[in-house]
Amino acid sequence: MDQKIVDKFWKRVEKTDTCWNWTGEITYDGIGIMQKKRAHRLSWEIHNPNQPIPKGKIVRTSCHNPICVNPEHLYLSTPKEITRADKKPIDYSRLPEPVVAHFYSHIEKNPNGCWNWTGSFTKTEAPLMNRLGDKYMSRRVALSLSGKVMESDDQVIPICQNNACVNPDHLVCGEKERFFANVYKLEEKNGGCWVWNGLQNARMYGVFSATSNGKTTNILAHRYSWYLHTGFMPKALVVCHKCDHPYCVNPDHLFIGTKKDNSQDMVNKGRSARGERARTAKLTEQQVREIRELYDTKQYDTVQLSKIYGVARSVISRIVNRLIWKHVV
Repeated sequence: MDQKIVDKFWKRVEKTDTCWNWTGEITYDGIGIMQKKRAHRLSWEIHNPNQPIPKGKIVRTSCHNPICVNPEHLYLSTPKEITRADKKPIDYSRLPEPVVAHFYSHIEKNPNGCWNWTGSFTKTEAPLMNRLGDKYMSRRVALSLSGKVMESDDQVIPICQNNACVNPDHLVCGEKERFFANVYKLEEKNGGCWVWNGLQNARMYGVFSATSNGKTTNILAHRYSWYLHTGFMPKALVVCHKCDHPYCVNPDHLFIGTKKDNSQDMVNKGRSARGERARTAKLTEQQVREIRELYDTKQYDTVQLSKIYGVARSVISRIVNRLIWKHVV
């Protein structure tokens, strides 16, 4: 290779403890360039004179820094064949300057405080940046630039409910932060419940998406709250409410018990579906009183009453002997 090109190359390289950053001309998509050739490709040719780049191969950076020309960070690949080994997780704590510049150039700040993303989106409508074949999640970039430390599997969500927002003040990550982003704490004078504002099922119990061993599953929010505050997840037991509000996740309003304990608690508080409130009930409380009154006259037996009210003789017998419908007086 022409020595003048080599000398010109070295004048545009700034070495750090890890990457060798290119300080020369950079393309619109953040890649170093010289003599109409990509800088990292030129670096490969300089440092590997006996290993020419085969046709169809490209030079990639293992550090995910688009301006790095450190030969120890370079490897050959093909545009279509990128293996899992090649594709290392992006280090959001060391974002290249072109990525940062690209991020800020695709933000539209609104008066309501949201920073709306004007770039690309994933299929699930999450803000996305495609740089050098790498996919940077814009929300993670935003939190990284704000100094937030994240785990690789932390899910980042906007608490403003705006999927396009990348304002770090509107974003939360990690299960604990995501959980409390959906909690509204009432004052003690108003009951002290922690109201779940997230997803609820048909019975008004909160539902939370928790991640364990890389798998995301839905769990009842009050059960997760119990686990969060006690470190114990009862598998064979149920988490009951002292306040009788299914949407409450205040750990002080919860207690552990069996299904029988929970049912008895419902009965004690008068919340159980008994009598005519039960879905399987064929009689009303008024009809039960009539049955007992007619039977007490001794003019009707259980057979006659069963035909009149359309229920089995055994049901009439249990009613008049107060084995069922005990609460009706």
